[in-house]
Amino acid sequence: MSKDFSASKSQQTGTSSTATAPFDAIVALEEQEKKRVQVELDALQDAEIAARQTCEKKEVEAEQALKEAAKEDLKKFREKELPPILKKGEKNADAACKKLDEAYKSQSDKLAKSLAEQLAKSDSPLGA
Repeated sequence: MSKDFSASKSQQTGTSSTATAPFDAIVALEEQEKKRVQVELDALQDAEIAARQTCEKKEVEAEQALKEAAKEDLKKFREKELPPILKKGEKNADAACKKLDEAYKSQSDKLAKSLAEQLAKSDSPLGA
């Protein structure tokens, strides 16, 4: 027999191989858990991306619906409310033009006489 071999060393060697078995099982379980968690995280990320895309799509659709509604409101305004406003504006402009024309006609004779008098004066720069 060998001097290095003893019963106590044999026992230590046997226990170390059996002692690593639970640690190996724990490491294996941890690896499985790590893989499971990663799969779940990937699934959550995919779900988040899908939810964001759905929200963005809904926002775009809602924005488009609002634009369409605004266009429809503008069209109704153009058809129903704008013509009376424009007609009123035209009437006001016509009345203002008539008033200005009447003021011009009533003042033109007076202004012409005043200008003629100024020209007739000898000290006028226009009359020589």
